[in-house]
Amino acid sequence: MDREVGQVVKVGEKEMEIMIHAPAGCDSCSAKGVCHAGSSDSGFRIITLPRINGVQPGQQVVLTFRQSSSLIAAMIVFVVPILFALMGYLVATTLFPSSELFGALGLIGGLLISGAVIYFLNQNLSRSNFFLPRVEIQDQPSESPGISREKNGLPPIHQN
Repeated sequence: MDREVGQVVKVGEKEMEIMIHAPAGCDSCSAKGVCHAGSSDSGFRIITLPRINGVQPGQQVVLTFRQSSSLIAAMIVFVVPILFALMGYLVATTLFPSSELFGALGLIGGLLISGAVIYFLNQNLSRSNFFLPRVEIQDQPSESPGISREKNGLPPIHQN
């Protein structure tokens, strides 16, 4: 299990925002715009999670990420399209064995179907809490938020 220390930045009625250090590879990743890793100059990213009762802006929290959820997400994104493409190719070449064009069309059709399957999986899995990290509120001694933030290397929060 991966653990990261973060700082609660904003608390709404149903959601809260937590700022954590962006991993070192985020700056050079081509998908950083999709996963909302944050700007390259800040070095931090904001994660929006369901609100926990009793949490307030400025509190430190520990996020625990399951490794199994990362593996399952990788399987869905990378393996499912390959399987559907192969199935589409095999079905097309079985039905039309004399034409390579239909094999290629079956492969492309399998990829399109896998995109639809992944879309519906995303819609259903986003409602569950399986892929969300577990959040624990860290007990802190009564000191100013700026001091405790500096201990973890987080920038100070400017209260609005």
